[in-house]
Amino acid sequence: MKRFSTSRRVWYDQPAGSDWNRALPLGTGRLGAMVFGNVTRERVQLNEDSVWSGGPRNRNNPDTLRLLPEIRRLIAEGNLARAHELASDALAGTPDIMRFYEPLADLILTIEHGAAPTAKASVLSQAAMGYADDRNPPAPTFYRRWIDLETATAGVSYTLEGTVYQRDYLASAVDGVVAIRFSADRFGAVSFTLRLDRGEQDNYAIRYFDTIKTVERRGLILCGGTSGAGGIRFSSAVLVTVTGGSVTTVGDSVIVTGADSVLIGTAGASSFREPDPSTFALAIVREALKKGWDALAAAHVAEYRA
Repeated sequence: MKRFSTSRRVWYDQPAGSDWNRALPLGTGRLGAMVFGNVTRERVQLNEDSVWSGGPRNRNNPDTLRLLPEIRRLIAEGNLARAHELASDALAGTPDIMRFYEPLADLILTIEHGAAPTAKASVLSQAAMGYADDRNPPAPTFYRRWIDLETATAGVSYTLEGTVYQRDYLASAVDGVVAIRFSADRFGAVSFTLRLDRGEQDNYAIRYFDTIKTVERRGLILCGGTSGAGGIRFSSAVLVTVTGGSVTTVGDSVIVTGADSVLIGTAGASSFREPDPSTFALAIVREALKKGWDALAAAHVAEYRA
């Protein structure tokens, strides 16, 4: 991938933590991601633009046309208070409450630094802490988090115990995925547990989806449905490829151990557009990962810069 100047990068010297408003946004118009850039427990919050509570409906107010002349008359006469009161009823949709936009999923990486853990140890650690990482976090040096306005990419880098770790993120409109590359300057240094979740981050018991299953011993697919009349079905898929080390699945976790670098791809779909969201999302991710990071990034940057 061609290197660009860093003059259009917005830099931060600390992670977003749990504050969604401090996370960095990436998106394709249909698929979006908020990158938190945390060190030990990274969160990438995912959205897909058709995941709404309930289906389409007609909220046109049947009295709008009839009362519009009266509202105009009141305004012309200077009776703004009465015009406002009448407009609140006559110009509002019926019902006056809209559908709710819902998040697609959260991609959670529990990152192990130092000695590579066993798959068993990673799963036990993840299960014990649930949504909350109560361990003392490591203290990295040279931490940087950025979003690059010239390439529409985001990244995180830091040094910990002599090893430089880096994560690069993009949301590709060309390939329809959010992709993450995780690398380090030492062989075998990349180890983490990956999960797909959907719910309150501080309450492990609240998980707003119906099913989750492993795929190809290297990925997950999460499925659920939204509430309300005509609610839709949605799916979020994630797959992992590793260079060096190993990847496997245990329960509803993906375990990466001792890798040199890792490429993660995730996508989402709903029945608003696709009759089979799970099959569609998984196929999109599978095809994207075949290209590798360099090809994905090059196509993304070319499309964005155009």
